[in-house]
Amino acid sequence: MKYAETSYLMKKRLANTLHESLKQKSFSKITVSDIVADCGVNRKTFYYHFADIHALLRWMFTDEFEALIKSYDMLSDYAAIANGIMDYVEQNEALFHNIVHTVGEDSLNHALYDNVYALQNRVISSYESRYQIAFEEPFRAFLVKFLSDAGVGILMEWVRNRRYRNREMIIEYLRDLFRSAIPNLIERRVHLADQK
Repeated sequence: MKYAETSYLMKKRLANTLHESLKQKSFSKITVSDIVADCGVNRKTFYYHFADIHALLRWMFTDEFEALIKSYDMLSDYAAIANGIMDYVEQNEALFHNIVHTVGEDSLNHALYDNVYALQNRVISSYESRYQIAFEEPFRAFLVKFLSDAGVGILMEWVRNRRYRNREMIIEYLRDLFRSAIPNLIERRVHLADQK
């Protein structure tokens, strides 16, 4: 087995242990010692792969998000991606609440942000490929950050308020955004670029 594969499998094993622990315990009560004991490995193994338990948490979310979205087309499957992410949050509600109620919303927000940012970056790259354009970098950075902030905000609201969840409304708004608003924005940016 290659080193990269072996390393990934160990990270996955540690992440699965954290994931299962978070269903029963608050994040602040889970220690590296708990994780390595449950995995049957030593602390050196943990610290070889992760700087601390927060790094493991971020990696866990990254790996799980990648698994959720890897088979989708960023532009045509946005509803399926959104449904998959909302299902993921609902299936792991105890995990999310344990994180929020012990280390706070900011920690969860931070753990999720890089993944949502990577997703939005892929969405914008897909638009650039489809329309054979390249946004100027300041605008591209603004757009990816804007969509990422909105995505994390929606996700945090989904975690926070079960009774206000309206999946159909969110999907409808996303459909309008990805079918109309962003293509219109692209057309405007191309038109502005042509005028220069």
